[in-house]
Amino acid sequence: EDAYVCTACELGYDGNNCADGFFGNPLEKNGTCKPCDCNDNIDPMTIGNCDRKTGKCLKCIYNTAGDHCEECKENHWGNPKDKSCRPCRCHPKGAHSATCNKSTGICDCHDNYIGMQCSRCKEGHGDIENMCPACNCNMTGSFNSECDEVSGQCACKTGVFGKQCDMCRAGYFNFGDDGCQFCHCNTFGAIDDGRCDNITGKCECRKNVDGIMCEKCVDGYFNITSGQGCQVCDCDLLGSEGIQCDAHTGQCVCKPGVTGLKCDKCAPNYFGLDLNGCKECRICPAPGHICDSITGECICPPNTVGEMCENCSKNAWNYDPLNGCTLCDCSGIGADGPNCNPENGQCHCQIGFVGLKCDRCIHGHFNFPLCKPCKCDLSGTDPITCKNGACSCDEKGQCKCKKNVVGLKCDRCDAYSFSLEESNAFGCTDCFCFNRTNFCVQSSLVWQRIYAPDRQVIFSEPWTYYTRKHNLNVLKEYPLVYNSYPTDITPLYWPLPPSFLGDRTASYNGFIRFTIKNDDNYRGITNLAPDPQHFRFFPQVVLVGNHRIILEHTPNEVNELGRYRIRLHESQWRSRLSPDVPVTRKQLMIALQNLQGIYVRATYNYPTTGDTASINDIGIDVAVWENTTDTSNSVAIGVEQCECPQGYAGNSCQDPAEGYCRKRQPDFLNSPDDLALVGGPQLCACNGHSTTCEAETCRCTNCEHNTYGDYCQLCKPGYHGDALIGGANACTKCACPLPDNSFSDTCFAVDHGRGYMCDACKLGYTGLYCENCLTGYYGNPNISGGMCQECACHQYGSVHGICDQASFRYHFFL
Repeated sequence: EDAYVCTACELGYDGNNCADGFFGNPLEKNGTCKPCDCNDNIDPMTIGNCDRKTGKCLKCIYNTAGDHCEECKENHWGNPKDKSCRPCRCHPKGAHSATCNKSTGICDCHDNYIGMQCSRCKEGHGDIENMCPACNCNMTGSFNSECDEVSGQCACKTGVFGKQCDMCRAGYFNFGDDGCQFCHCNTFGAIDDGRCDNITGKCECRKNVDGIMCEKCVDGYFNITSGQGCQVCDCDLLGSEGIQCDAHTGQCVCKPGVTGLKCDKCAPNYFGLDLNGCKECRICPAPGHICDSITGECICPPNTVGEMCENCSKNAWNYDPLNGCTLCDCSGIGADGPNCNPENGQCHCQIGFVGLKCDRCIHGHFNFPLCKPCKCDLSGTDPITCKNGACSCDEKGQCKCKKNVVGLKCDRCDAYSFSLEESNAFGCTDCFCFNRTNFCVQSSLVWQRIYAPDRQVIFSEPWTYYTRKHNLNVLKEYPLVYNSYPTDITPLYWPLPPSFLGDRTASYNGFIRFTIKNDDNYRGITNLAPDPQHFRFFPQVVLVGNHRIILEHTPNEVNELGRYRIRLHESQWRSRLSPDVPVTRKQLMIALQNLQGIYVRATYNYPTTGDTASINDIGIDVAVWENTTDTSNSVAIGVEQCECPQGYAGNSCQDPAEGYCRKRQPDFLNSPDDLALVGGPQLCACNGHSTTCEAETCRCTNCEHNTYGDYCQLCKPGYHGDALIGGANACTKCACPLPDNSFSDTCFAVDHGRGYMCDACKLGYTGLYCENCLTGYYGNPNISGGMCQECACHQYGSVHGICDQASFRYHFFL
């Protein structure tokens, strides 16, 4: 009988087989081809979505899995019927595994963790990266028993320190129910850091300084205000009553008839200094005469003339009956002559010269008598020496520089500072660089402002929706309707959005801007004026950074329109926990490195109240690379560019470099050094399979050599071995049965990685290595290109469906 080919097969049929997208066996008795059921979770334009024999779906999409794409794939949850399967995102520390309930998405939490993704600590617990231990806040030093759920940091009272708020911070003492007391160490007499004994409050004093607060000199010393310790009185052994002197002036206690700071000379009308002091002179018979302080003879006072010594001699002035007159001593170059004003001693100066004796150049000039302009740089020169746009200098032309400025004209930053500017009291800003290096320059970044949406809240009955954070009443994102306006002076605060948070070191010296309004729509009053009496009771803005740094800003005056521009500079902020200690650049930069909250005061009108509060025009300055198409932005003065050592990156060396990740010491919140909050770099630990990892989590990225996992510690599916030993050959391809002819996507190691077994043989294959064909299939998978095919014996022409098959049952390891 002649062969034939069907040319008009029904939908679903293709020759002797089912068409793509259908399954079954049309060669069997009553066999048909039915559409594959993949729950619409496949790409209809793709070929091979299902097995044509079994109907098993092979190419599920939308995060689905199963024979019919009827369930969410592993570590996903949702409803596969509406394509809503999404990752579980179980917290790696808080959850037992990455798997969640496929219907609800709820992860299986370890003890002390809560939340759908086990990403929060339960009440009374904190430190999410370390199994959420109990807060254990010291109830003497903390406001309450709650701690920050991320870090475990308790809310400390003023002057208190430590993760559990159980000790006084540096510069404070006397741990108690009211926190700790400020040491009040004398600025001049105490060591620079202002520390004191945490029990007694005794400060650490400089040389020859004494007192609980280092507020006085020891006996025989004076001048505590020198800042270098007290100086010895050095009282004259003949003329003084002892070694003690006035603590401020250094004036010794003189014997009778003795004078001078050190009691080293006779007073007028006394002479002959010895162990008994000075002897009183006999009365001089001639009027106007005095006795010589050494010989006791009667003489005219210095620079006097006349029978009674009653006049100043020529070119002298300032007559005194005991001390005589003072010589004019006018400059022969700068003065018109030797005479001076008899009342004040002022010589008559020529043009270009000044001074009592006309012996100095006019302001802004030096090198008397040639007098050249000083040409001091106004930005770097101490403003106390400047007037009318010119500054004075010494006789060598050296201008008086600000603290961080050098150069004859005060026109350069010193080696460890940058960005010379007139508005900077120190002239230049200290290189901070997170103490990784001392060398930096002004960055070439420019200011750009990012904005946040305006917000408004309406106050009406009956619910209260604010929350308590960092000892502030904070408005939540939703709802927009709250209960009535606060009935006491305690204000509410707006939280600024996450886009303002994170690493904001590039905002240093920039500004936060916003406009605050409180309205009383019921009475038709807009923009209620703040109450000046209560305005300064609470800060206008609060910054929270790196878990324990809380900085507050209170404006000097009320802005009637509610518009504020607050500079991110240490001079504008106060530390809540150590309010008596000035905020340093270091402290602010560490807070900005991990800015976790910005809270802006929303209400401040008690006892006048309103029914709405709003915040508008919210912006923060950020230093960025200049856009070549927009060159209008100004240079971000104050933002440093540091020369970072190996392992560090970022403008201020605040980040780990590529190939490193951030590592903090286990007890970093108890470290007295705020830099411990930032941590340092640690080489990525990827078992030799990658050189890169996530900077904050240390999870490896770009795993090579057929590995995967947080630390490239596992062999990828389809490979076996021990990834922990490192090296390019740690994981080898599963040979199921041959590397280039494999019929299992996965295998697993046995005998400690020395052997393996294939565990997902495809349909038609069997054996430890998928090296044999199943009954009903034939072929030889043990040769390159060999495979197992279904026998497909004709139902009418064969005795049964089994056909001969080649069997090569061996496998060994080299």
